[in-house]
Amino acid sequence: MLLDQLVNQTTIPVLTQVMQFAAARHEQLTQNIANIDTPGYKVRDLSVSDFQQSLAKALDERGRNSGRLVLGGRQVRTGRDGRTAYHAMPVEGNNVLFGDGANRQIERQMAALAENTLTYNTAAELLRVQFAQLKVAIRGTVG
Repeated sequence: MLLDQLVNQTTIPVLTQVMQFAAARHEQLTQNIANIDTPGYKVRDLSVSDFQQSLAKALDERGRNSGRLVLGGRQVRTGRDGRTAYHAMPVEGNNVLFGDGANRQIERQMAALAENTLTYNTAAELLRVQFAQLKVAIRGTVG
């Protein structure tokens, strides 16, 4: 119980949510790339701005939720196991509609995939540092 409270007061829950979101978005982006030549395929993505807004709101409300980070929003779903799942939405806007009804742009998908990979890797490294600091605190030693 005490360890749970300690962990919830760190950035570990936030970094975990960022990694879960990035992993779900990575899956969707790779599906878009895999279907780049599929006639009629419509590109889907997870909204980074919606996730950021949901995360900011969850951080504001964390004190009222006993220190727990509870996400909400239109693309956030909670599975039966209580884990956060994300729902991809069709991409609207600057996509060219091709003659076969598809709205693909490989360059945009590859750029989004590279950016998403950097987000995941950064969160993973920050999480590694957090666990290393907790390990030092638990052991009560430095170095």
